[in-house]
Amino acid sequence: MKAQWTRPPLACLVTILSDNPELIHLAIESTGAESCLVLATQDKAERCLPILQTLRRESTHICHLVPRVFSDTDDLLSQLRDCVHEFLESSEPERVGLDLTPGTKEMTLTLVLEGAQPGNQLIYLRHRLEQGLVVPFSESWRLFPNPKLV
Repeated sequence: MKAQWTRPPLACLVTILSDNPELIHLAIESTGAESCLVLATQDKAERCLPILQTLRRESTHICHLVPRVFSDTDDLLSQLRDCVHEFLESSEPERVGLDLTPGTKEMTLTLVLEGAQPGNQLIYLRHRLEQGLVVPFSESWRLFPNPKLV
């Protein structure tokens, strides 16, 4: 099931790999993203990246996954800005979505405060959980104002 996305498809999506890689798959599917930068720490990448890659192989929507694996959280946080800006350097800012759903609060704040550029869409996939699993059809997108535009 695709969450309702009422805007034009995204050219690029930037997200953080968590213990729930299916959320990234759902974000890609519902936004129509053409490419996706997946930021991950080594521990999450070893466990969850293979699951995400399997989900993507089974999809009919083609999206170029660009995993960027960091040794640990401190490494990710210190390099996030440069990594995101490099990935997005030739993208139209309005067709870029920063997915605030997965990752720790510190990672999410760093993504917004250091990775967001004027025009980027800040998105969060709301959903209900039961027994640790997303309840089907409970997903909906929430769009936040970009602080870089204020």
